[in-house]
Amino acid sequence: MVHMCIFLSAVEETQSKVATDIQDITPPWDVPLSAKYMRSFAYPTIKDRLPVILTKVIDGLSRDKEAIAAEYGEEGREDVKRVISCLSQLKNEMVTDKYFTQLVCGDDASKWNVYWRNKTENGTMVSWYSTEWLYAETYFYRRIKEAFLLSKKLADYDPFHKQKSDCLEEALKSMDMLAKYLLKEIETHDIRWDTMNSAFQRMLKQSLWANKVDLSLSVGNHIDIGSDPLKVVDDLDDCVLVDQSKEVWVEISKSSIVKDLIIDIVLDNAGLEVMVDMCLADYLTTMYNAARVRFHCKAIPWYVSDVMEKDFLQAIERLSNHTSACQQLAAKWKDYLEQGKWTLHSELYWTLPFSYSDMKEQDPHLYSILSESSIIIFKGDLNYRKLLGDINWKYDTPFHSSLRGFNPAPIVAIRTAKADLISGLDLYVVKVAQAKKKDWLLTGDFGVIQFDGTNSKNNLENEVSSEIKRLIS
Repeated sequence: MVHMCIFLSAVEETQSKVATDIQDITPPWDVPLSAKYMRSFAYPTIKDRLPVILTKVIDGLSRDKEAIAAEYGEEGREDVKRVISCLSQLKNEMVTDKYFTQLVCGDDASKWNVYWRNKTENGTMVSWYSTEWLYAETYFYRRIKEAFLLSKKLADYDPFHKQKSDCLEEALKSMDMLAKYLLKEIETHDIRWDTMNSAFQRMLKQSLWANKVDLSLSVGNHIDIGSDPLKVVDDLDDCVLVDQSKEVWVEISKSSIVKDLIIDIVLDNAGLEVMVDMCLADYLTTMYNAARVRFHCKAIPWYVSDVMEKDFLQAIERLSNHTSACQQLAAKWKDYLEQGKWTLHSELYWTLPFSYSDMKEQDPHLYSILSESSIIIFKGDLNYRKLLGDINWKYDTPFHSSLRGFNPAPIVAIRTAKADLISGLDLYVVKVAQAKKKDWLLTGDFGVIQFDGTNSKNNLENEVSSEIKRLIS
């Protein structure tokens, strides 16, 4: 296996250059985003951002090779050389727009290869600029993982670990403020509906703006959103393009009355964001008596800062050695995990190239599990792109329509905009955002909290209190 990169390189020498028809236009409406459109964010992602991320991975391995050799021995040192060779080859493939090839190892390789065969069955080969952005970008990160899988000792190595750890350390000051706020909110909670509604929306918006910290957008560089997460919520309230947090609160409130509340959170970034998501989960567990919160992590290193189970547990452990407020939360969260109120899951589907509308066919077991949920919270930009099929929808396309039949349970999408697609917007809101910032969909300065309750399992007429029915009306 360790010589597979050499073999693949020889195969690729026989390939002719892909004549991708790159067009100097914005992406047409209602088609998947692709780097073949120069005025899309996909184009600079494939041309510039991903090669920079790959270069940083290679540089990190070169920097850490002695530490790796000290831990894994001489085989580890040789592994570093082989991995760097594979990654250098990958970089060359990108800049010369080579054809994609099938994967050779990993539990998910067969799924990836079926996807590849479906793309090429009519004889049309796919490459970095010719295919859909979602496929190209996910394939990029899966190829990085493959380089490590082909090694003898480094199959489980996380090339983004240091960046995620640094992000965690930088978030501790903000987290201390949020921990104090959450503990006080729980201790002095006001059970009046209007007050609970306001408090819940505030927690949801903290989760939204924590999503600004995305290392794949910044190609691994630090992003500063300020040390006071409470002030950020107030300062940026006008930047929430769609705010359906009240509808989310109503759904959770009525679910907590009629049956056991099961919350699924499909996570995005490590560091500040995952800790804020834990605060939201704590709030729901404590204030709404959630029976279970299921956190869905990535099974492999993904998009630089995406959360793996080890990153989730590392965050709790770091908080247990921080301030008193953080220690209190960490102790409680460890108890939740031990009791099974909180559970961690790392399904492979989250790191496959499929959109979520394909889930029922491609992973019926996961779809069935999500169907048990009272509400599913999807965090961040990549989840949003997969919800929408990475299609360039007209801005005022209803959010429900853009989901294309994906409705295992009520859905919440919480995302700061860092890719040029969106749905469910009022066109006046679009004009206001465009006037404020030309690249309004790319910088993370605007966000959405969108809700689709089509598959709500609650019977409002017979089971929900008159107070909640009054609030709905």
